[in-house]
Amino acid sequence: GTGAPRVVTAAAAHLRHLARRFVASLHPSPPTAAQQDWARARLGDAEWALWSAQSDADRTHSVRVAEDLVGRHGADTPAWVVAAALLHDVGKTDAGLGVTGRVVAGVLGLMGVTTFPGRVGRHLRYPATGAEHLARAAADPRVVAWSAQHHEPSSTWTVPAPWAERLAAADRRAD
Repeated sequence: GTGAPRVVTAAAAHLRHLARRFVASLHPSPPTAAQQDWARARLGDAEWALWSAQSDADRTHSVRVAEDLVGRHGADTPAWVVAAALLHDVGKTDAGLGVTGRVVAGVLGLMGVTTFPGRVGRHLRYPATGAEHLARAAADPRVVAWSAQHHEPSSTWTVPAPWAERLAAADRRAD
């Protein structure tokens, strides 16, 4: 058969993910003190500064992604995977969008729009922006790559495939 059913399924899964993130963003709560301490223990100083600058909703989401991975894979979860989970959305900070702006950016992204003016455009570019910030922070190259590639087709991922697949799945689950 063709690849069309998988594309539709992937798009539907991404839309469900965005819908759940939208609902969670309506009443964001910061990560608990214990979650913040847990994240702090796993990040370098420059990475921590990037993580801390994120919105409450994005920090809470990132901790849920990381906790999901560690909960499922325990001590087998490499440190770079935990860091990638915690830092994959740091580029969103530059756009400074609220809920409405994120919805607009999400709809445009689903429509295949990759460039747009202003803060919405910065949000559309957040994976690359996050990767740039992470590279300047001397993050592990796999963390930098995951930030840049986590919304790209799996055939283009350069991080180790088993962990990339687990990161993507945990990202979808952690809303």
